[in-house]
Amino acid sequence: MIQNMYKRVKRMILTKVNPSAGVMPFYGRMLRMDKRNTLYMTYKQFPLYNSEIGRLVKVINRKYNDLTVIDVGANIGDTLYIIKDADISANVICFEGDDYSYSYLEKNASEFTNVFLSKNYLGEKNEVLNIHFDQEKFNNTILLGKGNGNKQIKINKLDDVITNSFLQFKPTIKLLKVDTEGFDINILLGGLEMIRETKPIIHFEYNRLCMDKNNIDGLSIFETLKRHGYDRVLFFENVGRLFLDTKLENMELIHNLHEAVDGVNSFINYWDLCLFHKDDDDIAKIYLEGERNFRNTNSYRLK
Repeated sequence: MIQNMYKRVKRMILTKVNPSAGVMPFYGRMLRMDKRNTLYMTYKQFPLYNSEIGRLVKVINRKYNDLTVIDVGANIGDTLYIIKDADISANVICFEGDDYSYSYLEKNASEFTNVFLSKNYLGEKNEVLNIHFDQEKFNNTILLGKGNGNKQIKINKLDDVITNSFLQFKPTIKLLKVDTEGFDINILLGGLEMIRETKPIIHFEYNRLCMDKNNIDGLSIFETLKRHGYDRVLFFENVGRLFLDTKLENMELIHNLHEAVDGVNSFINYWDLCLFHKDDDDIAKIYLEGERNFRNTNSYRLK
């Protein structure tokens, strides 16, 4: 009782010092966040947002019970909470480059064990870029090719960071989650060695609006991953609701879905994609059946 009272008093003091500081009941714990972060209202209005990741972890865990998850674009740690709710023993490696988001990630990650933080921006190759940030502090969106840029950042390849800092976890990496506002394709290309070796299920944001701003060819990633043995993809609406599934050989359908959701004229803002290697088709089928059932029995309407 005294401990709970202390936590409540501490939250009240922090809120007075920083009026934007907030906490939200989230998957059985309290998630610290800045109320100006778009995630605050997103989870208020769409409580099921990102919940498909937790259900995915549970299905993966049936086959691979010694599980390591890579969370790129970990933001404040919201998906970390979802992953840990599904498998408290999972190793989770969180990547976040933004200083402000990382400060919240550190606080939220302290709730758990087996969580490893890496303050890095990731990309296709190791380089230093002059860039502009859109939505800095909250949903960092890297904008390339804008003159000289107003900020310089160091980009690292996922393959190199894993080899240099987290090599002991490499054999157990079975889920790679990427959510980086359109920079996802570049990050996957920088992790192809790990992808080829560990064949993780890949969950990433396919944001055409952000990709188009940086002239990133999103469609090319499907052929690339197909060459590495991936053959099934699930499309989710941006609130986390299953839309459909198909095989990577069905590029005509994938191309149509790419064109349909442009982030400008479409009702759906972007896709979240989940890709499975052919060796994990058993997981894909179980997960797909579960998501169809969940879709049919749960409302994703605005609260």
